[in-house]
Amino acid sequence: MDVIIPSPLLIKSLYTKELIDSNGVHCFIYIQENDAFLTIYGNKEFVYTKSLKYSLVEMHERFCELYGERIEYNEFIYFFSKENLKETTSDYKEFFIRLYKELFANINDILTYAKRAFDIEKFEHVYIGAQLPTVTKLYEMLEVELNIKSSEFEFDYGFETEDEYVDQLHALMHIYTTLPKDEIYECNFTDYRRPPKFIKRESGKLIILIFASFALAFAYPITYWILTYAQTLQEDLLKQKYKEIHNIKITREATIKNRKADKEKSLKLLAKEQTEYSEKKNTLMKIHEVKVDYPMKAKLLTMFTKNLNKYGVKIEEAKYAEDNKTKTLTFYLVANNDRKITQLVEYLTKIYEGKYKFILEEIVFDEKTNKYFSELKVRIL
Repeated sequence: MDVIIPSPLLIKSLYTKELIDSNGVHCFIYIQENDAFLTIYGNKEFVYTKSLKYSLVEMHERFCELYGERIEYNEFIYFFSKENLKETTSDYKEFFIRLYKELFANINDILTYAKRAFDIEKFEHVYIGAQLPTVTKLYEMLEVELNIKSSEFEFDYGFETEDEYVDQLHALMHIYTTLPKDEIYECNFTDYRRPPKFIKRESGKLIILIFASFALAFAYPITYWILTYAQTLQEDLLKQKYKEIHNIKITREATIKNRKADKEKSLKLLAKEQTEYSEKKNTLMKIHEVKVDYPMKAKLLTMFTKNLNKYGVKIEEAKYAEDNKTKTLTFYLVANNDRKITQLVEYLTKIYEGKYKFILEEIVFDEKTNKYFSELKVRIL
């Protein structure tokens, strides 16, 4: 047999089974995942109950607001159940304390209201518990905050649980089913069956059929009108976009035209500057040749002429050549004896070693003039 009863009325079982034998005013607070409630019993009878906005889900949301950062629900539940606020060093500690203080303040407001509304002098005992086991002793904190003797919402039901935590409401529901009828509160639930769903009633079927007929009748014109409106709207958007793109195109074409004109001017100016540069470069090269190369050539000719005269060798012609890597001075020598030429080269090589490289490939004898001719290349190192 299924039994439907509000959770606060299950607490009647604690008195019937004499798990609580006191006749004072007791307050019971229980926190579940999606619900939390406060119930007051006086002289073992139900007095008042109030829903609390501090279910586990709601407490998680409020904790995230206090902490200023979203944390996973599973992480919140783990801390709520497994961590001891007295010992933990977690960053969550401060915000859990603030959360519990808000819960206790809300409970205190409800108890203050109940005292006035039901002429309650004092609350003898407060029991607080949760759907999950908690290492933190909530009842100790509650007792300090409310100054009312408090205990954990946990009773010895006589069940063998093998040290497994059992939801207190599950145990109360089990005990409730064993109570005699005269000890059970009568709940005001109706005996009349609910009417069938709208779509299963005859009137509902007729109304649905009428609406379906209207929908089919107006489906085509409405669809056509919607499509026409959508096409018109799309056309307007495309026209607006075309105007924007066309303006951008005209602006860019004008910019390109101006840039081309500037480019042509710059190219003409560059060509002119290059021509002037080339002319100035050639002039400077000529000046350098006159100022540097000619004196150097004259100096070399003077130096080597002294050595040539010393060995009786004459110069028929001298040439100077220069490229990016080497500078070469070529002497066309004439002598009466080939021995003079070889002695000259040996002397020059010895004297100017490391400064000049002397190259003598051959000595030619001319029978007509009875003289020796040779080409001596002097490479400046």
